[in-house]
Amino acid sequence: MERFALAAGVLATACSLSLGGAVTTLNFDTEDDFLTPLLNGQAISSPTTFGALVNINAFGANNLGAAIFDTSFAGPNLGGQDPDLLVGLGNALILQSPDSPVQTVPGIFDAPNDALGGGTFVFDFINAVEMRSVKLLDVDGGNEVIVTMIDLEGAMRVYDVPASWSFDIDAQGPNGYDTLDMTTLAGQIGEGGATATATEDEGFDATRVTSVTFEFSGSGGLDDVSFVVIPTPGAATLLALAGGATLTRRRRR
Repeated sequence: MERFALAAGVLATACSLSLGGAVTTLNFDTEDDFLTPLLNGQAISSPTTFGALVNINAFGANNLGAAIFDTSFAGPNLGGQDPDLLVGLGNALILQSPDSPVQTVPGIFDAPNDALGGGTFVFDFINAVEMRSVKLLDVDGGNEVIVTMIDLEGAMRVYDVPASWSFDIDAQGPNGYDTLDMTTLAGQIGEGGATATATEDEGFDATRVTSVTFEFSGSGGLDDVSFVVIPTPGAATLLALAGGATLTRRRRR
């Protein structure tokens, strides 16, 4: 019975840590196990790279899929072919350009570079989440981004982030990115002066988001995707059972 009580106590602790409502941020420096480092130019495949919290896929005829771009890299090629992504945030997620397909090391693009033709990231969460924010890079005069949140019932909230919402750091500065608050419907003025707007379906539940898409009309990237994982009924039951088992053991002692 001692061994059973210990197991129940560990189970309760593990669940409370993963379901405690803390904000989780994917910064793309590691996989979503928060242990395995991601390399500059690394191609992203789900669920191999991600899958503990979210599956990440990329679509579009004008890109080679999702890849990592080190926005702080100052070595040869300035970290790739696009210096306006050198915004100093560490790793970010890009849609790899079809003009730079070479992988001397399998799974690592030699020249990470964002696709001029854009495309779409799809984040499918393992459990429902409440979104907090995302940093959008290089939403300058030639690009716009449509961000769509989808809840359990299929209702949507859509953010229209227009061109010139952020600056081109290579030509204008100062940041080259801005943070989109995904908890509000209010207009959001970016560093470039343009205003991001939001609309949503009637009944949209922001606390039960299962999927988010980021549709880029041109080049750009994203970073620091922040959200709170929402406990499922099954997880809540598991917590209750674990706590009950521990309490029973204490009473027997």
